[in-house]
Amino acid sequence: MIKKAKDIWVVGLALFAMMFGAGNLIFPPKLGLLLGDEWGLGIAGFFTTDVGLSLLAIIAAALAGGSFNALADKVHPWFSKFLGVVIILTVGPLLALPRTGAVTHEMGILPLLPGVSHWITSIVYFGLVIWFVVNPGTVIDKIGKILTPVLLITLISIIIKGISSPMSDIIDTGIDHAYGLSFTEGYQTVDGLAAAIFAPIIISALVAKGYKSTKSQIKMTIYSGILAMGVIGLVYGGLIYIGAQGPSLFSPDIERTELFVGLVGQLLGPIGIWIMSVCVIMACFTTAVGLAVTAGDYFQDISNGKLPYKWNAIITVVISFFIANLGVNSIVKFSGPMLTLFYPVVIVLILMNIFDKLIPGNWTYRCVVFLAFLVEVPSTLVSYGVNIEGMRDWVNTFPFAENKLEWVMPSLIGLVIGIIIDLSLKMNTKKKFQIVSQ
Repeated sequence: MIKKAKDIWVVGLALFAMMFGAGNLIFPPKLGLLLGDEWGLGIAGFFTTDVGLSLLAIIAAALAGGSFNALADKVHPWFSKFLGVVIILTVGPLLALPRTGAVTHEMGILPLLPGVSHWITSIVYFGLVIWFVVNPGTVIDKIGKILTPVLLITLISIIIKGISSPMSDIIDTGIDHAYGLSFTEGYQTVDGLAAAIFAPIIISALVAKGYKSTKSQIKMTIYSGILAMGVIGLVYGGLIYIGAQGPSLFSPDIERTELFVGLVGQLLGPIGIWIMSVCVIMACFTTAVGLAVTAGDYFQDISNGKLPYKWNAIITVVISFFIANLGVNSIVKFSGPMLTLFYPVVIVLILMNIFDKLIPGNWTYRCVVFLAFLVEVPSTLVSYGVNIEGMRDWVNTFPFAENKLEWVMPSLIGLVIGIIIDLSLKMNTKKKFQIVSQ
């Protein structure tokens, strides 16, 4: 019993360290600022696609055999590879990795050294990332083990101060559909996508600790996941609540990084900003190295070694360097539609794998995934400037669309169609077998 409890803590804290990125801290406060007195719904929606989905992704991977490919292979092996590449590009060079550099500049460097060029920060930051990526060692791990607790303690101090001594009254901001806004804002952390990729690492750690059976892995995954996601959830929930105190102090148009720095200044003063800036710089840096290594390893694996790790990682960092210089706000605007397009696919895949014993065959997976993807295409194209407003307006008439869940009904229709196809194929196969047997 003592060993099991210790293993839960070790694996849970490891999962927390992997999922908890400083770059994600910019989203909850801005969400709270927009929602005001609807902050409770904000926590519910944000938790659904961040904390809840992350935990379900790890459980689904354990049920499917411990790998990400096992989640998506039931649609088709090629689809599995395609979705894996999309997720790696998202948590790597197209979003999460460059965002660490942009956040480092806007939340870490500018509060301490105003006027420093974004390009100078990026050259130094990503240059150091490349150096550590091509010269792997234990330094980054050691820094991460020190910085993660310091960052967490600082955040807890901010949250406690914000709860015990509110900056201002929480007011009505007049926001509509608070849950739906929070649901899609949870996409931006990419924790749900990252969890699907990181799940095999957690399961491998459990196997190394002696948990060989799928049943024991699932049980330990749930316990460890609840611990990790519980801590992350408390931090995100606290930051949403503090952000909700800000409508009378900050403009709703304020950029996310500027808002976070402003909140820290209000609650902890200049010393708090210094401490937070240093923690954010180091936490973003350790996260960046980890993401670059993950991308390098992934492309080496799927290419069977034809794409060497070293060059994969370097190219990933170079691409991130240029995207980072667009700034946090531009990165979020660019990535938002892409996340809205692929997140429903990941959500339905995770849910179907959890209930896999009730799914009659692969066509059910294919139909649900296809319709969940298809219904999000119009909104994505409009967001990138393609003029099909009429089609998007039609999609917005679907049930639950006001809460950004327009993909739910098409997915359910795909479920019914897929089940009918799978059952029909099974019946035809059975009849053919009977005829041959006679």
